[in-house]
Amino acid sequence: LREIYNKNEFGREWDLLFQAQHAGVKTTLTDWSMNNLTALYFATEKSEKEEIEKSCAQLWCFLMPNEIHKNVDLSNGINGIFHHLDPFAIDKYMMIDPSTYLNGYKERLFEYRWFKQRGKFLISPNSSCNIPFNEVAEFKDLIYRIRIPAECKPIIRKELEEFDRRYTREEMYIEESEEAKRMIDKINDKIFGV
Repeated sequence: LREIYNKNEFGREWDLLFQAQHAGVKTTLTDWSMNNLTALYFATEKSEKEEIEKSCAQLWCFLMPNEIHKNVDLSNGINGIFHHLDPFAIDKYMMIDPSTYLNGYKERLFEYRWFKQRGKFLISPNSSCNIPFNEVAEFKDLIYRIRIPAECKPIIRKELEEFDRRYTREEMYIEESEEAKRMIDKINDKIFGV
């Protein structure tokens, strides 16, 4: 599977974009999961910021049209392949379902992270990347928000962890360090002035 990235015109750019997104670099991608429990974990994840922790959470559900789904299943023909497209010149919404390279993926920390999180990536066209996704006319009737009261978040976190240890920060993020966090913050600040 690594050859898909290495041999296609924009394969390397996609690979780096996926890695950057899961490292915490701000990108044009948004993360989605096909696993409801993974999504629930991230919706209720404990925040170090008190104002976020004391606020209600949101769980977004998207009834994705099949025509925007892109993956490496070659049986889908050209509609399923995205590696030949420039990720920085996209002209349509695409839900990217990248395959992970299972041989040695633990050495690629951020690929391992997206594998563990069962992630897909939504990429927006440059012309509308500044429009909130739930306000995009063609999708607004296909996306639903579930509000989770703030007082329920700790209860849900505890129940998820008791149900399955996969739904803990240690399992979802694999490996974290203050040094890596400082580096990512510096990159985001340099790129976006955040």
